[in-house]
Amino acid sequence: MRYRCRSAAVGENDRLVGVVTDRDIVVRGVAEALDPKTATLRDVMTDAIRYCFEDDEIEAVAAKMSEWQVRRIPILNREKRLVGIVSLGDIAAHSPEKEHAKSALEGVSRSTAEHAYAGSKPGAAATRRQDSTKIG
Repeated sequence: MRYRCRSAAVGENDRLVGVVTDRDIVVRGVAEALDPKTATLRDVMTDAIRYCFEDDEIEAVAAKMSEWQVRRIPILNREKRLVGIVSLGDIAAHSPEKEHAKSALEGVSRSTAEHAYAGSKPGAAATRRQDSTKIG
């Protein structure tokens, strides 16, 4: 059986510590020629975690996705335990207000210099990124 998974949450000690996407694997793993036999998930994952809470309004989640230019976002409960991941497709399919998905997609699709480094690991490129804090 074959699955299409564009991103996965990474946990440690029952806490969300990062997210890894197909793009992370290509940009940080393949392009950097990491040895797949010795490379770890931490070598390629994004550890600047952005998330929403399960009781946030869908409009607020869509606005954050637009602002942060992400297509998927981890959803945590108030104890900060992962309860799911919401995608733009989920918002489009399940929100009665299709405008939320449309505005989020427009924000995600805009081009900015900061967006180019949004998933950077520590190093030269990461120093160009201003916001590497965890946001909730």
